Amino acid sequence: MKLRNLILTLFTFSFFSSISFAGIPEVEAIVKKARAHLGSEEALTAIEAVQYRGTVKLFQEEVMEGKVVLTFKKPHLQKIEFIFPDSVMESGFNGYEGYESLTSQDESGKPVKSTRSIDSEESRRNKAAAIENLSFFRPFDFNDENVSDKGLVDYEGGKAHQVDFIHRGKYVFSRFFDPETGDLYQSVLDTGVRTVESGELIVHGVRFSKQIVGYLIEQKTFEMIFDEVIVNPEIDDSEFDYPLF
Repeated sequence: MKLRNLILTLFTFSFFSSISFAGIPEVEAIVKKARAHLGSEEALTAIEAVQYRGTVKLFQEEVMEGKVVLTFKKPHLQKIEFIFPDSVMESGFNGYEGYESLTSQDESGKPVKSTRSIDSEESRRNKAAAIENLSFFRPFDFNDENVSDKGLVDYEGGKAHQVDFIHRGKYVFSRFFDPETGDLYQSVLDTGVRTVESGELIVHGVRFSKQIVGYLIEQKTFEMIFDEVIVNPEIDDSEFDYPLF
């Protein structure tokens, strides 16, 4: 799978559903419950950056297994690294511009690296994804244009409370919450990509997911299992810049 398609599959989403102009109080209520399920408001608002480290499997013609490092920093910086035995895939976004790179080996075993700049649409999508990964279900102050309350919907024989978060550029993150506990059942991106999270790692009083599995048209596309989550790692903004070499 090309790196661009992989990153879009994992973290971005251009269908735009109609907005419901009612139900914002209900959105506030379920988001408050969902955030409380993760941790206290003090613990959540103290997070300025987060880094996930673990393993990844990409399900293609052949299964690719390797290491993964995901780094997010406020306000909207992100870096994604997949390290395989014979190649390294990397994507970075510094809030203004981004890049994707692939390092592999030629026939002699010498490293060969190719890098490209992402376009403006991809940059907007990366920005939205970074914001979502750092906001803990409150990416912005809610209004009738950036949130759509779908209310209770059917979910695996029960009910879930669906809320669509609509970012500038019409990039939509649909979240499905347990109506009682606020636990996140699944997320659906407007490209049809669906992610399901399970397990937990508690760091600095905040509950993070241990595993994330991604599906496209009900076919499993990736699986990430995290061994470590680092809250507020010391990482300079320059780490997210376009690489010089």
